Amino acid sequence: MLRLRLLGGFHIKRAGQVEHTRLPSRAATLLLARLALQPTRQHPREELIELLWPGVELDTGRNRLRQTLSTLRALLETPQAPLLQADRSQISLLPGALAADVQDFENALATPATAASFYGGELLPGHFDDWVVAERHRLTALAEALPARMPSLPPSLFRTAPTSALPSFATSLPRYLTRYFAPPGRLAALAARLPQLRLLTFIGPGGVGKTRLAVELAWQQFSQLDWSCGMAALAEVRDDASLVAALERAVTIARGGGWPAIEATLQEPGGLRLLVLDNAEQAIGVVAQAVQRLLAVAPHLCLLVTSRHALEVDGETLVDVLPLASAENAAQDTAQALFIDRARAVRADFHASRDNQAALTELIRELDGLPLALELAAARVRSFSPAQMLEQWRSLGTHSETLPAWLSNSTRAPRHASVAGLLDWSLALLGPAPRELLERLATLPGAFALADVQALDGTPALLNELASHSLVQVGGDAEPRYRMLELLRRGVLARVGTTEQRATRHALRVALCNWAASLGLHTPITAWAMRRDQARALIASAADDGDADTGLRLTLALRPCWESDGVDRSLVDQLGTLLQLAPPSSAGHELRAQLAFTHGDRALALAAAERALELAGTDPGPRAAALVRRAWVLLAGDNREQGQTGPLEKAIALARRAGDVPTQARAWQQLAAIAVSRNQPAQAPASGWPRPMAMASANSTLPTPWQWRTRRAATGPPRWQRRSRRCASPMHANTCMPGR
Repeated sequence: MLRLRLLGGFHIKRAGQVEHTRLPSRAATLLLARLALQPTRQHPREELIELLWPGVELDTGRNRLRQTLSTLRALLETPQAPLLQADRSQISLLPGALAADVQDFENALATPATAASFYGGELLPGHFDDWVVAERHRLTALAEALPARMPSLPPSLFRTAPTSALPSFATSLPRYLTRYFAPPGRLAALAARLPQLRLLTFIGPGGVGKTRLAVELAWQQFSQLDWSCGMAALAEVRDDASLVAALERAVTIARGGGWPAIEATLQEPGGLRLLVLDNAEQAIGVVAQAVQRLLAVAPHLCLLVTSRHALEVDGETLVDVLPLASAENAAQDTAQALFIDRARAVRADFHASRDNQAALTELIRELDGLPLALELAAARVRSFSPAQMLEQWRSLGTHSETLPAWLSNSTRAPRHASVAGLLDWSLALLGPAPRELLERLATLPGAFALADVQALDGTPALLNELASHSLVQVGGDAEPRYRMLELLRRGVLARVGTTEQRATRHALRVALCNWAASLGLHTPITAWAMRRDQARALIASAADDGDADTGLRLTLALRPCWESDGVDRSLVDQLGTLLQLAPPSSAGHELRAQLAFTHGDRALALAAAERALELAGTDPGPRAAALVRRAWVLLAGDNREQGQTGPLEKAIALARRAGDVPTQARAWQQLAAIAVSRNQPAQAPASGWPRPMAMASANSTLPTPWQWRTRRAATGPPRWQRRSRRCASPMHANTCMPGR
């Protein structure tokens, strides 16, 4: 018979000798434990699959279960001593094949002293699956009740190894009823830093999971390394007196002893090894002083602090706790697993499927993978599908002043009952100036730069304060980019009046126009691209804000972005709306002609070019640009001259008068294309073009094709002439027009 230890550790004995102290996989360990906890029961395969691999597709789970079962048989069975019996639907232990300490403990409960001798510690240390935790709590409660049943016996009988010397401290750690989810390796990586680093501060925005991470790490140290652990909840702490009371509860001593009693308890042999200080941001100065005092009086003590703001004391190591939405597949999988687990608490049949997978992935991304938001949303799957929640979220828009109702739960603690509750907690820590800046920054969807902050009368010091409170995320090195989590941004925006929002967006449009005007012709396109998305959002809202004129100016100022990367059709339509509301603009219609043509709408492009020409009047610069744009549309549309040689030559003269080098280059380009399309490359313009074309092409992101189209095509090898004709063809016209 095999003997299995599950309480306080794991090993398997055969004939009195330890044969295994670990199994090859987590699944093998948990499967054997599950069967041993209920040795006479026939366990349905589907039930075991769900316990071992929650949320897995059934076919995948069946394959994994077969492999795990095969592993156990190969390791533990012999021809003379089989262990398992299984059929197509059920698995169980063979009667008398295995004895477990859990059964010995439960069978002896009628005799407390005997039961205590069998209880070696908590069930399966280091495993935190929901069913393991639930069974662990049940067995722990049975063990803790033993002394009360036999008060006449000496307490030493009930001190079980290895955790018996430390029971009081373990009780101040909270026990969660839900499963913990974290990216693979997170707990192990943090545990490896203890005890060399004695002060770890977990910082991050509210709802990101700082407290749960610290508690799970403490439980891991408690169960795997026999550390005595405790937790002090500091949410209500405002001064030293309330902090001392919280610490007294954490180290489980009588109230009133104060710092002397706390210090004496921490200095005892076998005293507290790890203390969690939760929600330190409410009294950051008081907590910082206490931390230094605790570390000084107890050299063996490690502290895990959760806070939205760093303590900024010597020896502190910051650990950024990030949301679960990231580019890494592991983080995305963790976020989805969390959502599915919480959803099944209210709807047992919920799972990811082909029908809801895309919507579920997008919903998690829109919510930034913030664990609190995922839990709030998952709790509403009885009423709304992921697709419906996603539609509601998006229908509110990026400038919405409300949040969906499913992002709240009145049964939770107030500060975790909704996104609004998170914000109330955070904003209470801010002074008037940083709070005003935060409200202005909330009008910015997506990332922003320091220049945007300064355009809103913000300073680096104020921005640093917001970042220090985990309200603004920082990324990038050479030129940092900043952003607010979308949930928090919308929550802040809901507190800002419409008039103030519009004024802020107007100021940002003006600042972006001025920034674009300051860039030279040779500025790398990457410099423009950094603020492209922000500009798109400000252009999209300009008409509704009654700021069409500034929106149009911004669209024109960011022209290099549209010419380099292209745009979606919505910008063409938004530009059309702005042109209807703003004062007449030849340049605006000329740009719309270009953008419309790139989307295949030649009729709109030609109409816009004609309108640009009409509005240009006799002004040489706008008229030259409109003439070239109309010629470009006509020539690229059907590859015929369309009588455009004369207008293009006129455009060159007008552009020369206006000092518009890029327009001259585009006109010369079209004349060269006409010559090549006639199969007469020798008639391409022979003078006046090289310098302006070279200057214009310097601002292009495409290879310079001028050689292919002009005099080199006339004198070079046949492959140059073929290349020239290709660039002149309708199919390839756009790709061969740097600067357009």
